[in-house]
This record gives sequence, C-alpha cells and structure tokens, in this order.
Amino acid sequence: MRCPSCGSLETKRNGKTASAPVGRSGRLKPLQRFVCSACGASFSALRRAAKPGASFTEDFALEAVRLYVQGLPSYRTLARLLEPQAGRPVSRTTINRWVHELAATAKTPLQVSIELAPPGW
Repeated sequence: MRCPSCGSLETKRNGKTASAPVGRSGRLKPLQRFVCSACGASFSALRRAAKPGASFTEDFALEAVRLYVQGLPSYRTLARLLEPQAGRPVSRTTINRWVHELAATAKTPLQVSIELAPPGW
C-alpha cells in the first residue's frame, strides 16, 4: 500500500477502523489501517463504495432516493422502512440531504428531450 503523504511503499498494517458504513446488504467490514515507516503517517485503505467518514454507502443512499421518487409519502416513512435494513436509525434529514444532492446531478426533462431528439430538429 502506497503512503498518500510521502508516496513510500514502506507501510505496515496497523489495525482496523472502529466503524464501517451500512450498505444495502448490511454493515460493511471495517477498513484496514496502515502506518508508513518512512514518514509515520497513519491512513486507511480507500473504499470506493462510500464517501470517507460516511455512515451509509452510496448504493444505500441511491436505493433510499429511488424509493422516495417512486412515491413514498414522506421522509419519516422512508426512514422507518430503511431502519431494519440498515440495522440502525436513518435520520430524515440524512434522506433529505441525499435527495437534494442527487437532484442537483439529475437532468431536466428539457435536457433529456434535447439528447433524444433526432438530428436536424
């Protein structure tokens, strides 16, 4: 494992992280921690499925937003529905943040119609 601080390959394993995010299939495994022998920096292996420090994985957030868009009446109902799957409470404000973050990246109906329009229209 290459050290992100100095780029050295002289690293050793140094335990695991205390917590891990929750995915659609349940809690993920904790991440391996490393320490660099050259500079003394401590770091963990990157997980592509979740943002650093996130409590839930990206696929769990996408599933929550998909359920909301498909017609669940409220964030509160969705939070109660997701709690058994996550094995821990899911905050309504967290679901709200996910919806707003993904809405900012979504295409508008006009953008979609422009992409689907035949050439020359």
